[in-house]
Amino acid sequence: MIRRELLIAFCFLILSVVAFLPLLLVALGNYEGTALEKAESLLSDRQELLIALGTLFLVLGLSVWAGHLANRSAEHREKYNRRTQAEIKIAEFRQLWINELREDVASLISISSEEIREDEISEYHRLWTKIELRLNPGDTEHVALVEELG
Repeated sequence: MIRRELLIAFCFLILSVVAFLPLLLVALGNYEGTALEKAESLLSDRQELLIALGTLFLVLGLSVWAGHLANRSAEHREKYNRRTQAEIKIAEFRQLWINELREDVASLISISSEEIREDEISEYHRLWTKIELRLNPGDTEHVALVEELG
């Protein structure tokens, strides 16, 4: 997948070449000889100008590349931050799940530690159902907890 910044930089490069091409052709027309001799004469006569243009394009290319690297770095940082936030949120939900399970188990144990009165039977079944729904029946530790409570 081509990045948008690199595509824009490539377009600017093409536009620059198109803009400088007529000037180059006119300048080459001022010299005598074959195309290679004309190019050599142009390069030797306009050496300072070509160095300045080369420097300009080098700086332009480096700035586009640096911007691209900065964007990639920001994307990686944002991805890492989202993952970290998701892990923190999952940890918060797990802790909430554990705390609620502890409260329900404690309530169930306190009800079942003595003779269960008739008015507590529905509360006992409600707590037992909440505990069972929170547990994974495929997890051996959860199965062991249900057996201990049962």
